[in-house]
Amino acid sequence: MHRYLQVSSEALYSFELNLMLRSLNINMRHIPNQRLPVTLNMLHDIVNLCDTMHVLGKVIKCAILFGFYGFLRQSNLTPASHTSFDPTRNTCRGDVIMHRPGLVLILKWSKTSQSSCKHALIPLPEVHRHELCPVAAFQTMVKATPARPNEPLFLIPRSGRYVTLTTGTLSKLFNALLTDLGYNLSQYSLHSLRRGGATAAYQAGADFLNIQRHGTWSSDSFWRYISTEGLASSQISKALSHHVALNC
Repeated sequence: MHRYLQVSSEALYSFELNLMLRSLNINMRHIPNQRLPVTLNMLHDIVNLCDTMHVLGKVIKCAILFGFYGFLRQSNLTPASHTSFDPTRNTCRGDVIMHRPGLVLILKWSKTSQSSCKHALIPLPEVHRHELCPVAAFQTMVKATPARPNEPLFLIPRSGRYVTLTTGTLSKLFNALLTDLGYNLSQYSLHSLRRGGATAAYQAGADFLNIQRHGTWSSDSFWRYISTEGLASSQISKALSHHVALNC
């Protein structure tokens, strides 16, 4: 308005005002209601329950382990609906490549990289002879639900045929598993897999930059996904000092 009136107003560009606006941006920033991370103990319980669900359980088990080990967003796991599936954007069965000592998942789209010309390669480890092995879960699922390379990664049986596993269905099944295990649904969601995987990697001593790269975070927002609950003060101090170093 002062420009329209051709009135000089140097105060609008003052250091004090700029500092105040920056502080308002920090103090009034929207902080989403963050769900708790899935822990390894929880993952064991969930997987054991999936093993009792026959073919459907094999698919859900693989999806959950992929989400945990890949730090995946739910949009990278499943499409929003049957009709919205797009093989150029959504993850297909052919986007999983076996590569010793594990497999590689090709992500063609993410929230931070929406260009189809830049794919992310996410390695998933083989945990030899272990119930939490994502490679074994994938191989078991492929035998139970065969699919063409350009079909959705996850298909579930329904009325004598296989249909696309959507985000809504996966979320309902995940919530049902947590309910059966006695967990509070208000504290967990599919996003808890992404946060749980990042937290477990950090607690195991993974490098900060590798965690960021693996989860396809384009900024230091990945720090919000790492839970510090139960960590020693020395670990927290190390994380904070690294955070400061990255922002200097």
